[in-house]
Amino acid sequence: MDIPSHLVEPLHGHCKDMIQELQGLRALAMLLIIWSHCSLIGFSPFDAGGDCGVAFFFVLSGLVTWLSQHDRLATDTFSHREYLRRRFSSKLLWLHFGTWLFANILNHQLLPFLHSLPALMLVQSWIPVSDIYFGGNPVSWFLSDLLLAWMLLPLFYRAIQWRGTLPCLLSSYALLAYILPSEQINAWLYVWPPVRLVDFMLGMGLGRLLNARTGSLRDIQPQWHTELCAILGLAFTVIGLICYDDIDAKIRTAALFWPGVLALLYAACRGARMLSPLRHKWAETAGNWTLPIFMLHVIVLRIIGRTLTLLSQ
Repeated sequence: MDIPSHLVEPLHGHCKDMIQELQGLRALAMLLIIWSHCSLIGFSPFDAGGDCGVAFFFVLSGLVTWLSQHDRLATDTFSHREYLRRRFSSKLLWLHFGTWLFANILNHQLLPFLHSLPALMLVQSWIPVSDIYFGGNPVSWFLSDLLLAWMLLPLFYRAIQWRGTLPCLLSSYALLAYILPSEQINAWLYVWPPVRLVDFMLGMGLGRLLNARTGSLRDIQPQWHTELCAILGLAFTVIGLICYDDIDAKIRTAALFWPGVLALLYAACRGARMLSPLRHKWAETAGNWTLPIFMLHVIVLRIIGRTLTLLSQ
């Protein structure tokens, strides 16, 4: 049974037992992202939910990419062309094009249309202008970043084998955050593809750790440290959401939520009993719909917001 979504790789084989836990976490992350965009319909902004949800999806994508492709990459049976063909499925392309077109219809202005053209080709995240990287369907910048991970996956697989890769990436991230002017945080620390690959590589590193410690993820009995990871993951995430406004913007774009996300994903993969509420049919169903919801929710919220404005006049 596979997860039919291109936000993360399909799970199969020895990953099969983790589907419901991961799907449930995906659904919760999606709710946080939607909540963060409810300012479009007049609710107070909740930026913490967007930063937390996006960081979660990047890390999760790296984790599941490792778990689903590791055996093929390790045995030289991985076909990069076939991998890319599956990523660029007709459903994903039509969903991307349809939401881009509909967003431009809602804008019905020439300048936003011109700004959205890079988004149509999924290269908008490379251009440090907010009207461009948030052009068209604003959330499609996520796919623009993920595209780089798909294109360079064999290289990333080799790089993650070296123990110094993650320390170097985290050091580079910290240096960039330190020297970056505050007004450029969104352009270079939030949407720029090479920087968001740090999240993706953290997920791959977690997958490598899980494989190294267990060999197989099937029939693993949760232990005390697994439950501790679940508790700490929930605590770090909740504290991060609560204290978000009091923390430097350079940290809260992603790094603030890495410890909680990694701990929760580790606990989910190891079958923590604390996450047992996620082993429910609703979790799998909700998780299966995260991609279309993710791509459509801003457009829907804009329509609702305009409708409420008209009704109030």
